[in-house]
Amino acid sequence: MIGGITEVSTIDYPGKPSIVLFLKGCNLNCPYCHNMALARSPDAIETIPYEDVARVLLSDPGLPVEAITISGGEPMATLTREGVQPDCNTIWHIMKVAKSKGLSVKVDTNGLYPSMLNTITKEGIVDYVAMDVKTYPIVHEHENTRNSCKIYNLGHWKNLLMSMETLERRRIQGNIQYEIRTTCYPKCTNTRVVSAIARIVPDEVPYYLQQYRRARGRGIAPYQPEELSALLESAQSAHPNTHMRGE
Repeated sequence: MIGGITEVSTIDYPGKPSIVLFLKGCNLNCPYCHNMALARSPDAIETIPYEDVARVLLSDPGLPVEAITISGGEPMATLTREGVQPDCNTIWHIMKVAKSKGLSVKVDTNGLYPSMLNTITKEGIVDYVAMDVKTYPIVHEHENTRNSCKIYNLGHWKNLLMSMETLERRRIQGNIQYEIRTTCYPKCTNTRVVSAIARIVPDEVPYYLQQYRRARGRGIAPYQPEELSALLESAQSAHPNTHMRGE
């Protein structure tokens, strides 16, 4: 279910202006989520009909876009509920319409739906995937049990690693490009955490660290610039293809 649209974004698809669709609902409870209402209270947000979005794409409105980004919430949750069907009332149909118009398709995901991610990346519909890795739970819990990050459980981490394997397989096959990214939320990240994540990212794949920002001005203090520099240096020591966003 679509809960929001950005008609033109220059930051959501690497190198391409894109339409962004925000899908409702998420299976995680990240304390720093910037789409908290969309993720946690989807019924409180008006649903934008799929037919309206498809009609806009098919009508060629002249928007200066080259891509469409499916974000959220968690898009894989919606795709799993709907199934991969050619019905006009599905996000799958929207992606196929976008491809028919020559648009590239990007999906943002938390990586916790490996089966659906495997399905959509083998169909030739998705061109780019951005997958979030929130923390490295074994390292973090071992070092900081008093201030633990409660985002993942063991099943989540297993699914995330399966998703990473799928993405790398599809990249090698030439099906997609992808990136891994981590929001530097102080309770979930430190230099050892980002270094551990960086080590599991293949050399050719970019790893992005992102500055955490308070949602609506509330939340713990974000990292200071010098602390972000230390995180970046730590990650780059394990994975040179690491970059910082949103400093």
